[in-house]
Amino acid sequence: MKVREKIINSIGQMYERELNRLYGQIRILERIKSSPTRKKAVSIERIRELTFSSKTSWSDAVMENRADRR
Repeated sequence: MKVREKIINSIGQMYERELNRLYGQIRILERIKSSPTRKKAVSIERIRELTFSSKTSWSDAVMENRADRR
């Protein structure tokens, strides 16, 4: 049975109070879905500022981290 069918069957067996709560959750999900999720771009100056004090090579750290995943 597919998820959609399971949900429809479950909804058919719910009481009014449960349906009200479910509808509230659906409205919350719709608001989350419609809200913009684009992240603000970080300027190159800010990146340099944050990495300037690092004594290690950032690229070496990334390569080491990726090697650990294998």
